[in-house]
Amino acid sequence: MRYLLMPIAAPMQSWGDTVVSGDDRTTWPFPTHSGIAGMICAALGVDRKDEDRLGQVHDGLDILVAEIRKGTIQQDYYSVKDVIRATGQTDGAIIGRKYYLADYLFLTVVCIRQECPFSLEQIGQALLFPCYALYAGRRAYTLSIPPVFHENGLPQIMEWDDPVDEISKLVQDSKYLSRIFSNLVIAEKLSNALNIYVDVKSDVFKRHESAIPGIPYRVSDRYHGRYRNWGYREFDEREIGILPVTIKE
Repeated sequence: MRYLLMPIAAPMQSWGDTVVSGDDRTTWPFPTHSGIAGMICAALGVDRKDEDRLGQVHDGLDILVAEIRKGTIQQDYYSVKDVIRATGQTDGAIIGRKYYLADYLFLTVVCIRQECPFSLEQIGQALLFPCYALYAGRRAYTLSIPPVFHENGLPQIMEWDDPVDEISKLVQDSKYLSRIFSNLVIAEKLSNALNIYVDVKSDVFKRHESAIPGIPYRVSDRYHGRYRNWGYREFDEREIGILPVTIKE
């Protein structure tokens, strides 16, 4: 199989969790499928109202996420007056907190799982020269480096039999990681224990024996092509297993 490596580096990142109540906006501790696929669609110039093309890209990609550097989860208190809700009604004010990941580094592995309107080469080139501005979850959270592993201006395509095994080996190699992350991790000591987040029902990233099957995350983050008139997109649920990796000294 062929894979594209997407390094996700930003001072702040936020990968939206489901809002249960109130105006607090939480984040998952890893980039979501919808977040990464949305970034790819933005890079390719897919219009956000093009439901068919959006659905094809989201359905056509499988994504694995490796945590390269563990930062901290921070929160920002905010208040806004005269907010117009999606229903069209205006509230006097809202008060809440926005949570974000500070100083995290992730390495996302992307492959095409079924018929997709774009090739990995096209996706890689678009991520290097995006049509629309890219960001780490929220529009204020800019990326530190281009979100694709490239050398001499060319996105690098990996050919692996088992991406889980290969990425487990790769996170042990600080020199190779420094190439992928444009030297962001050369002088920094990585965490002693990292996590790889795997879609346990994926056809490509099959459940690994060492993944934790008992406590998967249940994440509603796979867009399936339905869009309500007042702007709400619907997502399918996925189970994300955790593969712990201990970094050898």
